[in-house]
Amino acid sequence: MIKALKSYFQIDGASQVDWKKFMKPRRFANAVKYVLNRNSGLVHVPYYPLTIMLEVSTFCNFSCPACERELYKSDTESTGGFFKENVKLEEVRHLESLLPYLYSVYLVSGLGEPFINREFWDIVDYLRSFDVKIGYFTNASLLDEEKIAKTFEKKINTVLISMDTYDPEKYERVKSGGNFENTVNMIKLFAEYKKRNASHPFHLGLNYIFRADNYQDILPYLDFAKELGVEYVHCSSVIVHIEKMKEISFFNVPYEEKKRLFDLAAKKAERLGIGLRLPNIKVDKKTKCSYPWHGISVFKGGQVAMCPYFRTKREFYYHLNGNNELYEENKRVADTILGSCLKENILDIWNNERIKQIRKGELKIQPHVSPCDTCYFKHLLH
Repeated sequence: MIKALKSYFQIDGASQVDWKKFMKPRRFANAVKYVLNRNSGLVHVPYYPLTIMLEVSTFCNFSCPACERELYKSDTESTGGFFKENVKLEEVRHLESLLPYLYSVYLVSGLGEPFINREFWDIVDYLRSFDVKIGYFTNASLLDEEKIAKTFEKKINTVLISMDTYDPEKYERVKSGGNFENTVNMIKLFAEYKKRNASHPFHLGLNYIFRADNYQDILPYLDFAKELGVEYVHCSSVIVHIEKMKEISFFNVPYEEKKRLFDLAAKKAERLGIGLRLPNIKVDKKTKCSYPWHGISVFKGGQVAMCPYFRTKREFYYHLNGNNELYEENKRVADTILGSCLKENILDIWNNERIKQIRKGELKIQPHVSPCDTCYFKHLLH
């Protein structure tokens, strides 16, 4: 029943839901309107987003070969070039009118590592004042016991740690600059602190990105996660931004092999008692991207985007044709930027002309006007 409700709400992936967070009057009313209207095919929706992915830093202490940062280095015309910037608390305050309606805010690294931002805990304190569910995503390299203790002190609900394999050598190759032993030790320490703070609803997860060179690791990886005290594994697939990444694309793995592996992984996770969110691998003509109706992403400089993966104009590989068949092509697509919360009211942005255009594209009211029209990743990531 809970699994069905989570799937319907499209919240939290494999993590647990903190239902108490919905008990605030405006938040509860917003959630009810969402439930009643999320599948109604409306272009102008009578509710506000349930969740925000909030970028807090574009600085990073890693140099991972498959990271989106490589695109920013190679395609300066579309992306504006490589940049390094920390988001300031004053920028986050521009979300104030929306926060009473939100269920959750996830502090994502964006193009960087959140703990590089010295205002990280100030941002957390501000968000806590609205009693939203708070989570953060980290590569774990800057974690220590003080930060882990503070995570529980500040009542953060979810931590997702990026770790794409259980193999030390492979980990340090994929996560250039990472230290396998340190990451494992931090995960174990999180699990210990969770036991000490059993009354606090806290969920510890690992983020696993499927690639052609690591996909077979998922079965022993689940045992590894269980041993570390992890509660859920959130999986997606590497997005191919540049030519040299095509060889590691998960699309190189035959469908039958992926289906076999995913069936085994799902059964194993259930047996181990670990939450597992697997990406879709089969194209379904009924599938539409959930983002235009569910949540938004806010990036450096107050940029509000519909999609956390394709916020800039860019070229990327793999698309769908009119018959929902996959084809490989280096195709340039438009951005999904909706506006700036530093210049406009965030509540107005949620139903502005740009997001209506994207919704019309997804609903096939105006085919080909949306940058998402031929995006295969909405099938793979949702």
